[in-house]
Amino acid sequence: MTAPGDLRALAAGLVAGVRAAYRRRGAIRAATSALAWAAGTAAGLAAIDAAAGFSAGARGALATLPAAAFLFALARGLTRALRPRPAGTFARLAEERAALGERLATALTAHPGGLLGASFGAEARPYLASVQARGVVPWRLRGPALSLAASLLALFAIAAFQGGPQAALERWLDPGAGVGAAADAGGEGTVAAGGAADEPRIAAVSWRASPPGYSGLEARSGDGGVPIQTLAGSRVRVAVEARGGRLEARVIGGPTPRRSEPAPGRIELEWTLAGADRALELELRAAGRVVERRLVPLRPVADAPPHVSLEAPARDLTLAEGRGVVEVRARAEDDFAVRAFDLLWIRSRGSGESYSFDQGVLPWSRTEGPARSRLASARLDLGSLDLGPGDVLHIRAVAVDNNAVGGPGEGVSDTRTLRVARADEEDLVDAVLTLPAEAEANPILSQRMLILLTERLIAGGPGPDALRAGALDIAREQARLRGRIGEIIFSRTGDGSEEVPADPFAPPDDLFGGEIEDAGHGHDEEGRDPLDPEDVLEAASLATGTGEEEELEHRHDESAVLSLNRDLLAAYNAMWEAERELRQAAAAASLPPQHQALDILQRIRQGERVFARGRQTVPPVDVAAARGTGELEGVNPGARESAGAADTRPRLAALVEDALRLWEELDAARGSLAAADLAARLFSDPAIDTRAGELAGRAADAARQGDHDGARRLLAQALRVLTPALRAGSVAGPAAGSAPPYFDALVRSAEETSPERGTPRAPGSFRFATARYASGDWDSAPLVPANITHSIAQYTDIPVEPEPAVVDLASREVFGYPLLFMTGHLPVRFTATESDNLRAYVERGGLLFIDDHNHDIDAAFHRTVVAELERIFGSGSLAELPDDHELFRAFFDFPDGPPTTAHELNGWGDGLVHESLRAILSGGRIGVLYSNKDYSSQWNYHAQNKRFNAIDDTRFGVNVIVYALTR
Repeated sequence: MTAPGDLRALAAGLVAGVRAAYRRRGAIRAATSALAWAAGTAAGLAAIDAAAGFSAGARGALATLPAAAFLFALARGLTRALRPRPAGTFARLAEERAALGERLATALTAHPGGLLGASFGAEARPYLASVQARGVVPWRLRGPALSLAASLLALFAIAAFQGGPQAALERWLDPGAGVGAAADAGGEGTVAAGGAADEPRIAAVSWRASPPGYSGLEARSGDGGVPIQTLAGSRVRVAVEARGGRLEARVIGGPTPRRSEPAPGRIELEWTLAGADRALELELRAAGRVVERRLVPLRPVADAPPHVSLEAPARDLTLAEGRGVVEVRARAEDDFAVRAFDLLWIRSRGSGESYSFDQGVLPWSRTEGPARSRLASARLDLGSLDLGPGDVLHIRAVAVDNNAVGGPGEGVSDTRTLRVARADEEDLVDAVLTLPAEAEANPILSQRMLILLTERLIAGGPGPDALRAGALDIAREQARLRGRIGEIIFSRTGDGSEEVPADPFAPPDDLFGGEIEDAGHGHDEEGRDPLDPEDVLEAASLATGTGEEEELEHRHDESAVLSLNRDLLAAYNAMWEAERELRQAAAAASLPPQHQALDILQRIRQGERVFARGRQTVPPVDVAAARGTGELEGVNPGARESAGAADTRPRLAALVEDALRLWEELDAARGSLAAADLAARLFSDPAIDTRAGELAGRAADAARQGDHDGARRLLAQALRVLTPALRAGSVAGPAAGSAPPYFDALVRSAEETSPERGTPRAPGSFRFATARYASGDWDSAPLVPANITHSIAQYTDIPVEPEPAVVDLASREVFGYPLLFMTGHLPVRFTATESDNLRAYVERGGLLFIDDHNHDIDAAFHRTVVAELERIFGSGSLAELPDDHELFRAFFDFPDGPPTTAHELNGWGDGLVHESLRAILSGGRIGVLYSNKDYSSQWNYHAQNKRFNAIDDTRFGVNVIVYALTR
């Protein structure tokens, strides 16, 4: 039998064992958690340092954070594990884990003796004696152990990119050894007081660059005095030898190179050269100070994409019919090799603002030439593409290179368009593949068609008889067209009092018959000569109601009818001359008068025709009358965020000037370190021309070698490189982030406005600019520029030019405008020059606002312009703009994001309301703003008509302008 006291002692011993096990395992868990905290903190600091780079002082201050995290977590864990707890807590833990059925709790409490107590003791004792205290307490180490393992893996991965664990550890254990410590400390405390011969120094620097395998180039070698100029993507190995001290290295503009130390006093660095790498900085430290710093300039050579040219067809063509064969020939040239070469086509059809398109790839019939220069040709069968009247076929060649490092690079040719003329556009046909199959019986051919037929006849080189017969056929067609011109002239009678023949200039009947004896002499059947100029003038007077010949000298007051008829009469005479030459089988001699007639008809057509788009005459905006007339409800300019970082170039130029002023006070060692510090700063700023950094680095080498005057001259050259950049005009190309200075110029211009005239000075005024691009219909919304210009005058004080501008996207003029507007319906294919200009324009602080003029999200303009933007700026660069972006509160407040358009609300096009705009960001600001909401249609009306709108729908355009000028 078991006495109650014995059973209670057994139970108390079990509880004590559980308490001890709990504390031991709690302490182990606390230590593991503390290690995980420390490793996680270290990994986070290392990641931030690798991405952004801490200064030496910052590393010194932050190096204690992992230890602090460890102590904090350890103290917290031990406190929880060791704090006093009642015995019942551990008893309940044992009851739960060992399934004791309240036996332990009962044994710990007093119970009566006797038969009942003895029976309980006999039954409970085996249970209690079998329990192991260590088995009752769980470890609970899975979470801390996993956290610790993940943090350690992250630490080792980051250390691998920083030259290995040892180098990474030294970087934090000795904060003063970090690269750039001199620059971080402002150059103080880094210069050696003297330059003793036995002082630690960098003895030798050598490098070897191995270009990527696809290039086939041989490796290049050099020493530290030669810039490393090689193909981007090359593997660079640098060996540095030093006498005494400790070496550190970093790549300015790139990742930390992998480091190894094969021998004392020697380090080897290795990394892949990237396009953004600017210099390799080497720093030697001894006795807690920097004793030498060297800069090795890096000059990555970009592997340019293939250059592609479309040699044939040499120009855009307007065809009479969508049949026939077009010869296509293209050439692709690359520095190394062309991997793929394709011919792409897009067929678009539609009218107004409704266009559809499809696309595909056409096989080349033949390719030839070496891998670096491929020539391809194909015979394009238009009939197989189902082209109808009004359809447009866009073709361009695309080549891809073998760049497996930063590419592949893709080059595109200019786009050629083959357009099939509509029924009323025969005069636009400028290429003859086949004559129209479905035309009116015996149609009158246009003058352009007659020229093409004549050129084809000459090119065919027929014999004399065939030439005469062909020329006579063309002469007959020329006579018919001349007769039509005569009908037009003499259908415009003066006062109707005289009877005018239907065609006073009608050719004789035998003109359309067979051969005649005196063909080429121009006599009619009655033996009269054709009308000479005097006869023509008399006929013109009859037709226009005017009288005398001397009126020809006073054309400024003449009526539109007379002016038109004079041009038609000139065309008529040119046709007569061409017809006479053709009847004499002088086909070549007939071409000049034919071209003269065509030029006249084209001029008349441009003057008379009313175009559906792009030809409206928009008067200049009356800025003074519009100024301040807009209601400013909802204006919230104060919510705009900061305009971004200030230009660092003036400060760096001032530092170089200070160094030159104090140069004579510096000895060789101090001068070398000062110049090297400047070089590091210049290389570290991406806005600075690398030539300035290279010159400062050469000045440091010259000073170290004792050439004090040579070093000073090199620093002066570096200053001259910096200073012109500060004076450069906007057309030459503003630096990134130059939009706020542009707005400052506008403000200064407004302050200098003449109070009498109230007109802003032109040099500082904003001018709305429309981008003209080679493909598509860039001028589809001609009223938008004046409308937005009017709104700028209405709502803001920004000086604005009354007449908008049209700027070729392929010209340098684009850099003179902080904002470009672009729209259209048709497929867009940027040329190589347009692509380069667009990329540079965005990088230098410009804003391109692109709006799809279609109502269909998947239409031709949308799909092609998005593809072009991703080709230029990279896949995924075009992202949705959040509704809380500062653009929507730059002036007016649009809390719900971009305002909708009537076309979306009315369900036109795709029937969708496009909730967001998309944008490409450059330096934190919008470089390209893309909309498929069709603001082009919404704003394409005369500004005076906005007074009929309940809410001015152009207010969002004001936000775009203000953002472009101030961000």
